Amino acid sequence: MLRSLYAAALCASVLTTTTLTAGDLSVGATVVAKAGINTNVPDGTKTDVNFNSLPDINASILYLFSNGSNTGINLDLGYDTYSFKMRPENDAVSNDLTTSISTYHNFSIAPSLYLGGFQLGFAYGIPMGYSEISVDGTRDNTSSIETTIGKPSSTFELRIGAVIPVVRGKSSSLNLNIRGGYMLTNMHSGGVIVDDDFIPRAASIGAGLSYYFTVAD
Repeated sequence: MLRSLYAAALCASVLTTTTLTAGDLSVGATVVAKAGINTNVPDGTKTDVNFNSLPDINASILYLFSNGSNTGINLDLGYDTYSFKMRPENDAVSNDLTTSISTYHNFSIAPSLYLGGFQLGFAYGIPMGYSEISVDGTRDNTSSIETTIGKPSSTFELRIGAVIPVVRGKSSSLNLNIRGGYMLTNMHSGGVIVDDDFIPRAASIGAGLSYYFTVAD
């Protein structure tokens, strides 16, 4: 599923004929609604998609290499959320009590290349909060998880996406953003269990809007 969405993001960017050409330096904000899964699933368990209750909210900077250029660099700074569901592999014992939702909040520093609407980069995430709670809300596993596999750690995430202008003015633009991410590092460290097979790595896909306005050209 995620591979198909990544491919769609790439195709959307390739097919985009309009680009952000308002000026050399633009600033703005990006809001992205996102869903995720765990790509590192221990034996006896399954992962399910979970949609974040909060969107990613970033301050964004876009520097184009020259006035009228469609290539440059982009930087997103802000509050990002990652989440996924985990449940027993045995459907007979899988229910809202035994299914948990893990939620991570990071302050992310995310540089990327901007190539005619296509984005490729990474995000360095600094943990700001974590919880693991059953779907029915009656069981909080946060403390036990932090004991076994450790507290949330800093992460590196590979990102791919597209910025597609929807409305363009003389010095501003409203854009559709498509963003996919894959964690290259474990999301916990320091616990009594150090086996990588038990430590989550999230993959995510999201869509949202960004608004840029020119500050220098």
